Amino acid sequence: MNTVDACFPTAVILAVPSVCAKYDEEDKMMYLHNYPNPGEGEESVLYRDIAKVLDGQHRIEGLKAFKGSAFQVNVWYFY
Repeated sequence: MNTVDACFPTAVILAVPSVCAKYDEEDKMMYLHNYPNPGEGEESVLYRDIAKVLDGQHRIEGLKAFKGSAFQVNVWYFY
């Protein structure tokens, strides 16, 4: 992982509750936010718990040993 040719061939895949995602058509950006005040029968979602890893756990674990200043990782979100 700490070599110049290190790469991840596929994206890390995350699941995010749809109530925590909003797409802004004007600036073409997806924004994630807390869901602190749910309706009856729903659970709150705090930002620190907003995503669950569906695939890529080992890639994330491998990054913990990375010694460089930056490493780009492709991420896919499913809402």
